[in-house]
Amino acid sequence: MKYLYLLVIIFVFIANSLNAQINIPVGTSDEVNMFLKRTTCFVLKDELISDYNDKIEESVEKFWTITPYKFIGTADFHKMRYDKSYAFIVLNQVYFEKDKTNTKFDFLIATLGGNYKTINDMPTLCAIPLCYHGNDEENYVYKLPVVIKFVQNHIKVCKENPELDEKSIVEFYTNQSENILDKTLYINKNEIDSEIKSKSSFSANYSGNFEITDIEAIKSIIDNNEPDAAILHLIKPQLGNGLDRCFKLVVGTENAQLFYYDMHSVNKKKPALLLKSDLKNMQK
Repeated sequence: MKYLYLLVIIFVFIANSLNAQINIPVGTSDEVNMFLKRTTCFVLKDELISDYNDKIEESVEKFWTITPYKFIGTADFHKMRYDKSYAFIVLNQVYFEKDKTNTKFDFLIATLGGNYKTINDMPTLCAIPLCYHGNDEENYVYKLPVVIKFVQNHIKVCKENPELDEKSIVEFYTNQSENILDKTLYINKNEIDSEIKSKSSFSANYSGNFEITDIEAIKSIIDNNEPDAAILHLIKPQLGNGLDRCFKLVVGTENAQLFYYDMHSVNKKKPALLLKSDLKNMQK
């Protein structure tokens, strides 16, 4: 997809800048308008038992309101992707072309059907990272309601603000009227660097309300659509696989507002966890 090229640029940029932000793709005004006039097909995994499929169906039925929708399999997607009456939300493997390891990530991508020669030629209106490809579904699947809400809101934002592009939209999101300090930040205790893992050390570096908790509590917060909560979505490599990128997103649970989006290279001083520097940066 078009975003594959954008990811190439992003990789080169962030690898040479400690404070660089990550871009999010934005469709053109025509592409956004076409998306909103079509039926959105959510592409499910071809697996008999899939927590991903179950959670996507549950999340879409509960929160998706901007277009008619249906659920299809991957075989259907390959047939229907040429049809201009459909848009698609599909799980796609993405990699950074300059990365010699050819590391793949799973992204949830919004795109349009049409007379495109290859899948890579299909326009990308939104792309949200879920995990390193091959990581267990359980690491992210409970967050899918928030991801679905973000994709939906992103399409709305692009419709209402056609001047935004992939370079300016992250700043647009993080500069919205809502402030992370107005929410309670819920963090999985296993996703925090030891330097800020205690309540006292965390509060010494973060001036807002927070709770250091566990996955089950965060699942409940998401499922209950808590209005004054924000959560961390951490994308980290599995131990021992030699990969070294850690992505961090902080989003509101009710409306999926993006408060923070960054990454760092993993090393001995910077493990694949939320760092003290993240707390400082998300309060700016």
